[in-house]
Amino acid sequence: VLLPWLPVYKVHAQTRALQRSKIRLPRAGKIGKIMAKFVVAGKVDCAAYARAELLADQLQSCLPDFHVHKVPVPSAEWAQWVREECEERGWVGHCGDVLVWRELVKRGGRGVYVGGVREFQDYASHYHNVTPLTDSVAERNIAEENRQTLEANQLEVESRTKPHPLRVAVTSASSFMAYHLLQRLALGDVFGDKLISLRLLDTPTHSDEVSGVAMEITDMASPSVESVHCTSSVKEAFQLASVVFVLEQWEDGGGDIQNGEEIEEAGGEDAERKEEEEEVRKNEDEGEREEDKEKEKDGGVKEEGEEKPGASETSSHLEEAATLYQKYGATLDFCAQKSVRVIVSGRLSNLGAAVIARTASSIPRTNIIAAPSLVEQRSKSVVAGKLRLNAADVEQVYNP
Repeated sequence: VLLPWLPVYKVHAQTRALQRSKIRLPRAGKIGKIMAKFVVAGKVDCAAYARAELLADQLQSCLPDFHVHKVPVPSAEWAQWVREECEERGWVGHCGDVLVWRELVKRGGRGVYVGGVREFQDYASHYHNVTPLTDSVAERNIAEENRQTLEANQLEVESRTKPHPLRVAVTSASSFMAYHLLQRLALGDVFGDKLISLRLLDTPTHSDEVSGVAMEITDMASPSVESVHCTSSVKEAFQLASVVFVLEQWEDGGGDIQNGEEIEEAGGEDAERKEEEEEVRKNEDEGEREEDKEKEKDGGVKEEGEEKPGASETSSHLEEAATLYQKYGATLDFCAQKSVRVIVSGRLSNLGAAVIARTASSIPRTNIIAAPSLVEQRSKSVVAGKLRLNAADVEQVYNP
């Protein structure tokens, strides 16, 4: 009572501040009495929808109880969407790229039809005394921003609903065995319609061969393959792996076989030196064999402490294989999924499966299997060649 001018002064100050920002404020008597929720829908990349958005934001900034809900609709879906919406709410004869209606707050119902962008402008001017601000450049920018935002949201929704691919790791990816297996994986012969992500593991010296294999898989354009990644890191290859194919191949005298050849050091001099050493070793072995034959003829017996030829090489060969499989098992135990399936194939598949199962203690042993069928088939072919038979006729081959 003593200061009757105070409320009016606050309203006038607010009015002058909003006038400076080019936004017209409604009359003071209507502030606090508006309980409205407006829904503004339209084509996402339409300038008319951007104009309706600007007007809705302008009303929401002026009126404390004015609430706006925006519904951007893709242009390709707008015609069907607006038709279904009008039929559901009982509105007939609407046309245009913008649809605005008012919903009854805390009452529900089908809402009150307002119309398009022009009817929304007339409503704001008549009931709230708000003149819309027009800026064609801003409207175009808003329309483009709405389109980009909608596309980003759609991609995010698709990524959430899209099934996660199986991570499949293949070691010795440059070998012939891996080459044929990867073709089956890409064609869907192993996992069917499931999406897979391939991790190809091999040594850095075979990076070119592995890159060529990856390029061939990519050129197949198979819908089952999401991605192909080449690496020489065991940890990177086995990270969150669902299935792991261990395809290490070892020759009789030791050494990892890649593409049918022993891994050699780079450089022509080293290769020549190795060839010379190999010839010397062969000559020595032949000499030892001849001496053994002479001893047998003479009835001589080998001493108990004397080792057989090649025994040390076989021992070092097994130690090398066991060390590699221990590394695989430890990495699988730390990086791969606990439900990972491990298939070990190659000459020492039984040894590899046993070492990996012992090292990867957190993975169920039933998930680690050996597939020595390759060794069995090779043994059948050798026996069939010696006996001059068909390999299919050879059965029950035992390979110690």
